Amino acid sequence: MSLPARYATPELRKLNPSGRRAMAAEMLGRMAEPAGNDARALFFTTWLDLVVGDGVYDICAPPPKDVSGHSAWDALASATLVRKNPARTAGYIQAIQRAARRRADAPGPSVAMALGAGCGSTALLELALATYFPNVQIQTYELDPTAARCARTMIKLMGYEDRISVIEGDVMAAQLPEAQLAVTETFMAALMGENGVAIARKLSQTGAEIIPAGARLWATDVTAGVGGCTDVWQEAGFVDFSTDDIVRGVLLSTGGGWRDVHVATTYDDMAGEPVVGGLWTDSITRHSYLGRCEVPGAGAAMGLSYLPGRETLAEAQATVRYQP
Repeated sequence: MSLPARYATPELRKLNPSGRRAMAAEMLGRMAEPAGNDARALFFTTWLDLVVGDGVYDICAPPPKDVSGHSAWDALASATLVRKNPARTAGYIQAIQRAARRRADAPGPSVAMALGAGCGSTALLELALATYFPNVQIQTYELDPTAARCARTMIKLMGYEDRISVIEGDVMAAQLPEAQLAVTETFMAALMGENGVAIARKLSQTGAEIIPAGARLWATDVTAGVGGCTDVWQEAGFVDFSTDDIVRGVLLSTGGGWRDVHVATTYDDMAGEPVVGGLWTDSITRHSYLGRCEVPGAGAAMGLSYLPGRETLAEAQATVRYQP
């Protein structure tokens, strides 16, 4: 089963900008459909073909070396976030659709922002902003010149070069405009390793709404030294990206003695609806080890605290403490 040839890059280039935008809107709508839908899977595959197949990616960076016996297309596609995490991209598109409905009649600035560019999932988010916020200009910030060049190529292909501007530079150092909506996906598991919380807070200073607006903290504990973690997770706290710069929570132990604690995060919009939900379903909802704590028995409270965006537990000043 495959999609018609009209979705191939040469055919898209024959269309005027209006026709290309209509095609982009159709693709986005189908990719936002529920998981397991055959059409959704096909449209994700088609997007990858546009990115890496015939004329987009090859002008942005050298093709990957085929060292594993797979085709170069598969090697690149496997490294593309859209292929790795289609649920995340679909969740973001759905969140942008909801924000557009919320803000349909709300007065506000004529700008929306996206952080990161490239040809993968973030390029889709830029197109979603342009599609569902038809009366605003989109600004996207990208540090990597190659990713920025690739983004401009994809934006032009989809007919949005007059609506989306790619700015090469560090968003943390930029003077940001007031915006109806700001979107970022610069996160890693449990909010560690990537400075996403600080970036989201920066965006919230001028954005009327940010996606995601915050993260739910989940935690679990096992007997120390056993290794791994259980499938029993407790909601332990919430991080508001507009105000919080420390991750805090409380976990009730499931046993006594020394306990190893693991944490994970899922991501919500301002209405509390999931943007990226479901533990272990995505690279940014996987768990991370936080620390060890001795407690007298099951049901004992353990306070959790760490600084987000740090590479190591020491840098994060991670603590797990029994709270009598």
